[in-house]
Amino acid sequence: MATAYPPIPPRDDLLALFRAAQANAHGDLGHEQRQEAKLTLTQLLPGQRRQAHGHEASAGRLRETGRHLTGGALRRWRTLASRITSPATIQGVTRTLVLWDIDHTLLHVGALTREVYAEAFLSVTGQPMEHLADLAGKTDLAIITATLELNRVRATGGLVSAFADSLATGFRARQGAIPAHGQLLPGARDALRALAGRADVVQSVLTGNSRPVAEVKLAAFAVDQYVDFGAGAYGMDGTARSALVEIARGRAAEKYGKPFPPAATVLIGDTPHDVTAGTEAGTRVVAVATGSSDERALRAAGAKTVLAGLDDTAEVLRQVLQDA
Repeated sequence: MATAYPPIPPRDDLLALFRAAQANAHGDLGHEQRQEAKLTLTQLLPGQRRQAHGHEASAGRLRETGRHLTGGALRRWRTLASRITSPATIQGVTRTLVLWDIDHTLLHVGALTREVYAEAFLSVTGQPMEHLADLAGKTDLAIITATLELNRVRATGGLVSAFADSLATGFRARQGAIPAHGQLLPGARDALRALAGRADVVQSVLTGNSRPVAEVKLAAFAVDQYVDFGAGAYGMDGTARSALVEIARGRAAEKYGKPFPPAATVLIGDTPHDVTAGTEAGTRVVAVATGSSDERALRAAGAKTVLAGLDDTAEVLRQVLQDA
């Protein structure tokens, strides 16, 4: 006897349900609404996943919305999410891999960076930090190595690794304080949300931060659910940003089962280093003049598209997806 599956909800209802479940990650739903969300989503059994392919737009958010669950319930939620949002459920959709820089592109954390670096330096070397290496557009691996050397400390592999771990610990301890010291830049939330809501986009980060620090910073402003961290590249992956682009493309291809050629990859950043990384890797680049580099400097580095900011969501999407 064939299994009788409950009907799949209409697309708009399901997307509304995703948003409701997503809101619950921030404690906005009551118990009854949580149960309704969980019940409806668990009705989307494997036999119906072909019908569910149109809802892949909320893949990253669906994977993250189970964070309020624990144990077996959490495992079932993740299994459900992976089944519904598997690349195999998408037919005829050409995806664009969108890779965001974080600091001064999406947000800034004020003076906390120097504070955490100084604390980490003292923790791993036993001496105060006198000099901090240049941060703009650099990776944590490069910054840690240069900072140790500027302070006349030999940058061994073990010490660099311990330094990175200490940085992550320091930022985790300050996650709740980050919004008070920093800012989510205008338009960033809307741009991330809009791109996360598209079936033809895989959205991740290419950042100088290590992955734990990247996760803390985005979580501090409650925008981490819009990003698939497993498809990105991070500051401890290497010192050359152009190499990070290839790492991110490789991870995205492995995770989604399809390659992301350079023409289907877009890098968004605020420094000439971001622009150079994208152009050297052959990807498209959308530069934003939200950091210390103005439009002239970004264009001099090779940027063909430069936005003053992220305030105009429609324009951000138009530039990011223009060749998609």
